[in-house]
Amino acid sequence: MDEDKLIDTLSKDWMNLPKRSAHINSLDLTKRMNIHQSYTHKRIAQTHIFVAFHIPYVTHQDYFLVQIIQDLCLSQDFSILHDYFVKENSLCLHTSSFITDNIHENLMIWEFKLQNKISHSDFLEALNKFLLLNFAALVSKKNIIARMPIIQLQFAQSCQYKSYLGQQMGQYGIAGYDDFRVHFLENISKVTQNELLRVANQYFSLPFYNSITYNPS
Repeated sequence: MDEDKLIDTLSKDWMNLPKRSAHINSLDLTKRMNIHQSYTHKRIAQTHIFVAFHIPYVTHQDYFLVQIIQDLCLSQDFSILHDYFVKENSLCLHTSSFITDNIHENLMIWEFKLQNKISHSDFLEALNKFLLLNFAALVSKKNIIARMPIIQLQFAQSCQYKSYLGQQMGQYGIAGYDDFRVHFLENISKVTQNELLRVANQYFSLPFYNSITYNPS
């Protein structure tokens, strides 16, 4: 399954929330839907689980805090997800994280490629424990001030790619911002450790996530 088809599938399964204006600056957490679905696919060798968290749109200051958390989940040198699920607990062979943006709802999606010996139910139990007890604590231990120049550099490098540049210009343009690069850099520099911890608890907690599991046929 190629990336475009995968994102299309995830969007159809998860975007069944009430549509909202691009200028609404908050999320009603009571309207998040706790949906868990499972499929089989002949081209998959190991079980893959995709977990989606609903996050704010670019007009909300929390969006930039979520960008930091995305970096902490994806970064190759100290990914929270890779350290916990691959290195420390041997639950997964691989982890990844990405954000999907559109004018109605943003999602942060975590991808987990499970070890053959790990069942779907055992993994979800471990994930729930991770969210309940570990995630916010691990986020709070990361020195985001020291990390900030790297995040800003990565953003500047991403802007060299036309596909990324076009996507961000469109998204921020709809939100009413003329220069998304200035807007991003100004807001990302305001992030604090305490605010990051608040966002980790607010958006990445139980039971407000959805999951889709793809099993080998």
